[in-house]
Amino acid sequence: MNGKVWGSVGNPANSRWEQIQSEINTCSCRNDPLFVSAKVPARPPVSFRQGCLLLISEAPPETGGFWEARGRDSLRGNILTLLRDKGFQAPNTVDSQEAVDAFVAEGFFLVQTLKWPIANGKTYNSLGPAQKRRLIQHAALAHLQHEIETLAPKGVLAMGNAAWDACRQISQGGSLPKGGIKSARCKDLFINLYKGKLPLNATILPTDYNFNVRRSQVVADFEIFLGRHRWQAKNG
Repeated sequence: MNGKVWGSVGNPANSRWEQIQSEINTCSCRNDPLFVSAKVPARPPVSFRQGCLLLISEAPPETGGFWEARGRDSLRGNILTLLRDKGFQAPNTVDSQEAVDAFVAEGFFLVQTLKWPIANGKTYNSLGPAQKRRLIQHAALAHLQHEIETLAPKGVLAMGNAAWDACRQISQGGSLPKGGIKSARCKDLFINLYKGKLPLNATILPTDYNFNVRRSQVVADFEIFLGRHRWQAKNG
């Protein structure tokens, strides 16, 4: 899983990625009453690198989300702030295509666990247990697992309970401990895949609230994740 092939026109990984995203956009899951699907959120681009460091978040907001480069996205802003503190030379304006491109060029990528915005302004943590299980089982096995296999990341950082639950769903043999994201923090774990073990770390989803109230915890988790993979900013 340490390939260095950039997704590009004519690359098999690129073609597979486009197919996966098309399947997501046309999947029947968009009709789930827990989702808002009138507008397709911004999807991850094909300009990825196999062997990236993959961040997994919760769900896109109705405004488009992380990959909606020209729109404000607080999650993107908080993540880039964390990386800036580690030497990442991000553009001053995080709400720009240049900032997104720099994030990818540094060897990072991001996908959302749930592929559609959650309705009525709710979050994953506010859903009932049965609702969570239904959404995660489908999202993890029908979509996220295929994205991970195609990206072939060097390591994964699960951000928040939705991402953590999805990683537990994907990992074969019940290899990951039960419990929410708080029980997974500060540990070097692995997702068991048929091709081998994929390094996994976890942190609280860096929403504005968590970034303001639990920032020290998020910073510590990012340090563990980046340190595990010996990441250093290219221009830091």
